[in-house]
Amino acid sequence: MKDLANVPGEWPFVDDPEGYKRMMSAIERIRSLHKSAFENCPIIATLVIRDFLRKAWTAPDARHAEWYLFRLRHLYAETVRRVRHVRSTSSKPDLEIPTIPGTEDEAVRYVRQSTPPPAAEIEAAAFYLQKNLRRALYCPNPACPAPYFFSKKKGQRYCSEACALPAQREAKRKWWNENRARSKRRR
Repeated sequence: MKDLANVPGEWPFVDDPEGYKRMMSAIERIRSLHKSAFENCPIIATLVIRDFLRKAWTAPDARHAEWYLFRLRHLYAETVRRVRHVRSTSSKPDLEIPTIPGTEDEAVRYVRQSTPPPAAEIEAAAFYLQKNLRRALYCPNPACPAPYFFSKKKGQRYCSEACALPAQREAKRKWWNENRARSKRRR
C-alpha cells in the first residue's frame, strides 16, 4: 500500500512527459511485484486506486478515511469483476456491471465525485458499530429479551447480571457436585 500511495504523478499526466515516464515505471514495478493483485486491473484503475489510497491516508478524520477505502475496495472489486467477465466471454460487459474509468478524464471525474456525502444518522451508527465490532456481542442466555449488546468491560459475556445469573448458578452447581464428591471420598 505504501508503494502504491507513493507512485509519483498527479492529474493530468500529459503536462510532464518525464513525470509520466517515472509514474509508468513505478506502476509497472508494482504490477510486476504483485502480479496476482493487478493482473485484472488496468493501469488507469490502478491510478484511481492510488488516488483513493492517498485520500484515505491524508483524510481529516476516520469517517473520510473509511469512505475512501470503501471506494477503493469497491472500484477494485468491480474492475476485476468486469475485466474477468470481458475476458471470459469475449463480449461487452453486462449493463449491471458499473462503468469503471477508462480514460484520464473519466478517472479524474470519478475521483472528484467520490467525496463522502454528509453523514446520516444510520451511517453514523454503522460507523460506530464498525469501529466497535470487538465489543458488539450476542448474549448466550437463550431467554435474553435483547441479546445484542456492547460489552462494558473486558471478558464480559452476558448483557447483564440477570442474564449471567443462570450460568453462574450452573457453574456453582457443577463445582459443588464435583467438589462434594471429592470431600465424601476423603472422609
